[in-house]
Amino acid sequence: MNGILITGGSGGLGGELAKSIARHGYVPIICFKNNEASARTIAAQSNGIAIKLDLSDHADIERCISELENVPSEPCAVVAAASPSLSLQAFGQATSDDMRAQFEVQVIGHHRLMSAVIRKWLKRRKTGVLGAVLSAGMGDGHKAALKNAPAYIVAKYGLQGLLAAAKADHPWLHTLVTSPGFLDTAMLEGLGSTLVEHLKAQGLVQPPQQVAEEFAVSIATALQRTEPHT
Repeated sequence: MNGILITGGSGGLGGELAKSIARHGYVPIICFKNNEASARTIAAQSNGIAIKLDLSDHADIERCISELENVPSEPCAVVAAASPSLSLQAFGQATSDDMRAQFEVQVIGHHRLMSAVIRKWLKRRKTGVLGAVLSAGMGDGHKAALKNAPAYIVAKYGLQGLLAAAKADHPWLHTLVTSPGFLDTAMLEGLGSTLVEHLKAQGLVQPPQQVAEEFAVSIATALQRTEPHT
């Protein structure tokens, strides 16, 4: 059975995505940075595999790739769901460290990981999916819908560009994104309790299960329709 690599797989949306992917007949490969207990619980629930991965550490990415070579389920897709914690600051107050922390994971780390998976597994068959969890907070490309999160928003656009660049070099890839709004996950806590309670009272906070299932359906459909190129 083919595997689908999920970064941030121990998080709220990543964990639900792993469970949905398993229901569609794929083995979730759940990548985690710190929350090993959650990752292993999700792996047990979904007959998946838990692998440690720190996307801000290039050596750890290489170690993860080496470990993937020994798992029984060959990767056929990568889903970028990992993201540093969301912190709020005005555009002019965002520091180089804020920007660097988001880009190191969402863009640079995912680039190294996806490049290796394409080179080692997907390119050989000329089939595969790259997916990314973006955000409704990105707005319409001219104005962000989420204020006071410049590092997060800019890095999400970088992640979107990463998939576009991969598709340009490898036209046979399927690239898919989901752009959810506010989800009832631990990441929401970065907005502060007062704002979170306000959002919930307005009915603007969704459970992650529906988003995960819809994205899993899109990924599974793309994989099932893909025919190898010669």
